[in-house]
Amino acid sequence: MNSLVYLHILAGTIAILSGFCAPFTKKGQRAHRLLGLTFMASILMLGLSGAIVAHVKDIPLSFMNGLLISYFIVTSYSTIKQPAQRVHFVDKLMVIFALLLTTGFVYYAHKAANTESGELAGFGSEAFIAFGTVAFVCTLLDFRFIYKKGLAGKQRVLRHLWRMFFPLLMSTAAFFLGQANRLPEALQQIEVLLIPVVFVVVIMMVWILIVVKGRVKN
Repeated sequence: MNSLVYLHILAGTIAILSGFCAPFTKKGQRAHRLLGLTFMASILMLGLSGAIVAHVKDIPLSFMNGLLISYFIVTSYSTIKQPAQRVHFVDKLMVIFALLLTTGFVYYAHKAANTESGELAGFGSEAFIAFGTVAFVCTLLDFRFIYKKGLAGKQRVLRHLWRMFFPLLMSTAAFFLGQANRLPEALQQIEVLLIPVVFVVVIMMVWILIVVKGRVKN
């Protein structure tokens, strides 16, 4: 288990570093592709190792979120890897997985609400509902993706883009806000801890606007 924890920490460090660098490299160039692949591999490793550790330690929210960021990265990669207007069998599997995630979050939210403390491993039902809502929206979008037999143009790039950024946002928030007590005392100020989290949100919005305005080709 200690080995998995160390792997989780290493994967998270690589994910955050590569995720922060990738948006500043030109799309299509070798550096962008290499950083993107590094980010996706490390996020997948982060999510799966985190889910296993959380399951053993009985932390349901961390378990579910580990699976959620793994789902995001798989669907993001599948979207951009395959040709436009094409649905891969992986996409069909992922819509089922998203539905199962939604169901899992609802189950744990109900379970947390019915405990004496109103919490499960320190998290209230609100946290499960928040991430469950994200999973539910993804389920609906995946059904739409399957129904339309894939996406093309800006919609395809946007699907890839925000599903890359959301795991970066989750991992950044988990590190800087969730593990604040492990950082040097000088950095444990909320206004300092929020800087990298807000940075990810801003960069994500900037890139979404760039794509919407047509400055990034499919």
